[in-house]
Amino acid sequence: MRSVVFCHAAQDAGLAREMGSYLAANLAVECCYEEGLILAGSELLNVVGRALSAELVVVLLSPEAVPSRWVNDTWQPVLLEQPRAFGSQLVLVLARECTFPALLRRQPFCDFTGDRLSGLRKLKRLIFRRAEAEDDAAPESLEELRCLLADRPGVLVGVDREKALAFEKTCGRDFEGAFWIDCARRSACGILGEMASRLGLRLSGSFEQNQQALRNFCRQRRCLFVLDHVDAEQAVAMAPGALASLVVTAPAPAPEPMPLTKLAALFAAWAREERSCLSALGDAFHYVQQEPWQTVQHLGPSVLAVLKNQDRLAEANEVLEILLAHARAQGDEGAIHRFEWERSWILGHWGEPYVAEAAILQPPGGATQLSLFDA
Repeated sequence: MRSVVFCHAAQDAGLAREMGSYLAANLAVECCYEEGLILAGSELLNVVGRALSAELVVVLLSPEAVPSRWVNDTWQPVLLEQPRAFGSQLVLVLARECTFPALLRRQPFCDFTGDRLSGLRKLKRLIFRRAEAEDDAAPESLEELRCLLADRPGVLVGVDREKALAFEKTCGRDFEGAFWIDCARRSACGILGEMASRLGLRLSGSFEQNQQALRNFCRQRRCLFVLDHVDAEQAVAMAPGALASLVVTAPAPAPEPMPLTKLAALFAAWAREERSCLSALGDAFHYVQQEPWQTVQHLGPSVLAVLKNQDRLAEANEVLEILLAHARAQGDEGAIHRFEWERSWILGHWGEPYVAEAAILQPPGGATQLSLFDA
């Protein structure tokens, strides 16, 4: 939790707590008010100086809070230099009209003398260090989504696709990160893996372990996920909760998968084309499930290689289960042993018990112990 101190006069206590409530709904912060109470305007700089031990300091400027005379050699060190020296983030808020140096408007600055909601939104974006914090021009058609999803965490299902796309592009600055994810032909495990990957997380646990890790991460980060081409019930069950907002688009036909020949060539060169392979995992998963053994036994190991290189072991295990079903249907004992060997390695990594009778202690036929993932 980041600590935030509101430096304010008693007359602005209501506004300080309103800002604190808004920030607490959108950020992992602990709000402090009493420590920042300014009893007389001459105390403002002393109060701010003490508050700079916190990660975030919000200074409310008003007639009762500001000094009657601003002396450059006194206020500039406290409001301009010391925040950088202490590593604190300082935001100035004009609570009510008063006299203050014009230079302060060039610092992170919010004007609350007009529309209060716009001020709150700008304050949040300044804390996110958004360079475009001044721009609040979102179309009126998106205001409902913004109130339900950006001003506080929320979940909305069945949102028109074009409207969801406009919201993600226009209001993405209201979040620390906004991510559009095409879930066509993806399993729940694959969708979760993609959500974590977009956040820069390398989650190598089981589906349940990764789901909990994602939820823990979203307790500290304000994120927006827009899931397209996904079953609404499945998507809601995967919602990270906490500070994350989730949009599920209205049902629509999924795009056609990449042609199999093109996909197979892409994954055959996965070491050079890893980024493109990651974008095509949904199509690869589809073909691994649907295509005959002759195709699967060549495409599958390349898909596994990509997933292991990204530490996405839950998805790799899911693919291995499909490959095992194919191999068993074909009676391919060599492939069965290889895929079982891979699964035993993953289960061991997760610390799960593995039935001794089912464990493959040595690969068959004098094969090496080189992982299929390295193929």
